[in-house]
Amino acid sequence: MLEFDSVDEAFWFGYCVGLYEGEGMCAIWSVKSNPDRKYGRFVVRMTDPEPIQNLKRVLGGVAMGPYLTPGERLLNRKPKYRWTLGRVDDVIRLAARMTPFLSARRASQVKRVLDEVSPRVRQQAKAGNRRNGELPVLRPRHTGELVCPAEPEPSARGYQRHRLLGIPCCDVCRESFRLYYAERRKWNKDKVRETNRAQYLKNREARVLQAREHRARKKQEGKSSEITD
Repeated sequence: MLEFDSVDEAFWFGYCVGLYEGEGMCAIWSVKSNPDRKYGRFVVRMTDPEPIQNLKRVLGGVAMGPYLTPGERLLNRKPKYRWTLGRVDDVIRLAARMTPFLSARRASQVKRVLDEVSPRVRQQAKAGNRRNGELPVLRPRHTGELVCPAEPEPSARGYQRHRLLGIPCCDVCRESFRLYYAERRKWNKDKVRETNRAQYLKNREARVLQAREHRARKKQEGKSSEITD
């Protein structure tokens, strides 16, 4: 039996479960770069924005819309809204809470997705799965909080993260941003220098060839004039 902190919380959770039962779906998806890794996703599509916003407020996830395809716009269809919950931890947590209240068809759909997703969650990286044989670097997850580096490094990630969260940039991220653009400017100068050098050599070869042709033509004209005289 699930426990809720208040009657209001229990009501809104039941509201979201009923909304998913009638309008939602649970599907498996993967990215093209790694088709063997499977992910689960809860999706609800509707033409009303209010239920979608309620789902986002109560269960989290992402609310999108309105959107229409060009064909639907020509047919004067209503704009659509979509709620999506796709992070692995959130999908497993919500599935465990919601499955007891779903119908047999919806519950089997969720179970089929979890059977594909759960065995691959938190897989440990093995040495040798990359070209250099080293373990991949585990980056901090996006939790809505800043994770600034301890020392400045050539990167714009921290500076952009500050701007995204609306937090003044710290000294470390500002210095990292400066180092990033210093390396970028140096790379651009080297690239321009290499391009200009290649273009100069190409033009020089063309000028040398043109001068040789000009001298040969003048020499041939001189011989022709001598014969005429």
